[in-house]
Amino acid sequence: MQDEAVADSSPINRTMLNNIAALEDDGDNDLITEIIGLYLEHTPKLLDMLTKGVEQKAAKDVCHAAHSLKSQSANLGAEKLAKICFELEKKGRAQSVDDVGALLRKLIAEYEAVKVALTSELEGRAA
Repeated sequence: MQDEAVADSSPINRTMLNNIAALEDDGDNDLITEIIGLYLEHTPKLLDMLTKGVEQKAAKDVCHAAHSLKSQSANLGAEKLAKICFELEKKGRAQSVDDVGALLRKLIAEYEAVKVALTSELEGRAA
């Protein structure tokens, strides 16, 4: 039961990472390591685009960045983060980004939890 509670609180759905790992040949961790590395490298740029879009009330930029981050996050199993991105994407599409500051802060906080989990995953694979 304890393990289930820990698994439920994780910002990452391990099934998604395991599915990616299953694509690797001969137990080689290069694919998942590369995908996680690219995600961790590119996400701050998308967060910056989102932040600037919200500050400048640029709905198109908010929509675009939220959509990109949503897809990338979902592919790695960051389901809660992807849902928050979806909400921001909808607001951007509706040209309604005046009141999304709290949603953006929630997204950034969730990304920090995802980043910790993915960094831990990388460290575990390197060991």
